[in-house]
Parts: sequence; C-alpha cells; structure tokens
Amino acid sequence: MGAYFPDFAMSVIPAAISMNGLNDSSFASVSVPAVKLYSDTALFSATVTNPPGTGSITMTFLDKTANTQKNLLTTFPDSLRLRIKTAGGVPNGSYTVRVVGNGPNGTPVHERFITLGVGITGIVNNFGIPDKFNLQQNYPNPFNPSTNIEFGIPQNGLVSLVVYDISGKEVKRVLNNINYNAGNHKVQYYPNGISSGVYFYALYFNGALIDTRKMILIY
Repeated sequence: MGAYFPDFAMSVIPAAISMNGLNDSSFASVSVPAVKLYSDTALFSATVTNPPGTGSITMTFLDKTANTQKNLLTTFPDSLRLRIKTAGGVPNGSYTVRVVGNGPNGTPVHERFITLGVGITGIVNNFGIPDKFNLQQNYPNPFNPSTNIEFGIPQNGLVSLVVYDISGKEVKRVLNNINYNAGNHKVQYYPNGISSGVYFYALYFNGALIDTRKMILIY
C-alpha cells in the first residue's frame, strides 16, 4: 500500500481582473481553504507568463488585512492578498498571471491562473457562460475611492446588487432589477456620502438572494 502524501487546497479569486495600463492596481485573494494532513508552510509566488513588451506588471503578496508584505502561510485555513500593479503604459490586451503555491522543499506544487484584461473598462461580459451563479470578492478590498464587483449568471434574468451597512440597513442599490444576459459581468461601485467601515453587498437574481460578501471602505 502506497504512502498517503499530505497536501493542501489552493484557491485564487477572482479568476479575471480588468485594469488600465498606465498606473492601476487590483487585488486577488489567495487562500488555503482546506488541508489534508498538511502541517508545513505554504509559500506563494506569481509571474506573468506573457509579459508586456512595454510598461510593467508587478505583483506583491500582502497580509490579508494589513498592507505588509507576506508570501507564506503557516496555519490553515488562511489567506493572503495578491496586489497586481500596472505602470508605464502596458499595451491593451490579455495577460496571464500564474500563481504558484508550494511547500518549503518545493513540493507539493499548486498553480492557479488569473486572466488580466488591460484596457477593459465599464461592464464586461466575457470568458464564456458560467454553469452556476457566483458572486466574486470585490477588488481592491479594502478600497478607496472605488471597487470592482464581478458576478456570473448561467441564464438571462433580472439582477440586483445591493450594498448594506453592518446593521443590515440598505445603503445603495448599485443595480436594481437590470436585465442581464447569461455570462460573467463586472460593475464598478463608487460609494458616496458614507463613512469608512465594513459593508456587505448582496447579489439577487429574479428577486432571489444568490450570495452576500463583505467589503471594507477606508478613507
């Protein structure tokens, strides 16, 4: 009987990010949501597999809540943030960020990919039609002055995106029963007239609650 090799799970959200190429930054969440008898460290790195000919795309791993550099996890489940920055006029196009997580001796090795769309603005519908409803973590998070929220719907219907404060009071209807085609979509949220703090955003489809996530506004 062969030995059981301990391992860990790895998740990167979102799988697609839109940015401009002049001087922009976005965040992705890199997490180890579960382990299988694994008790060692998980070390992370990231590269652009098709780097731009001009300008630069740089990546830095940060603590999940503080803006301090951190590229490894020692307890599980836990997560980090990956900050992606563009500078110097990156040409419009699609780039691929390869995120790797591995143990201290180089094994096991896990890889996930982020599709980085430079020059894509506004609401987008791309990367095919999802097979189920999904609401992604907003990015950047914490944020100021705006943040991006991505969601996927497997069929046409009416979409609402509602922001609530920590007491559950409705703050803003970013989308209010807007007819969307099946696909992946992104909206940009600009908070107006609200203070720093923790807020929640909820996705509704044809009046039914799909999912809720937390976001943090910092002034």
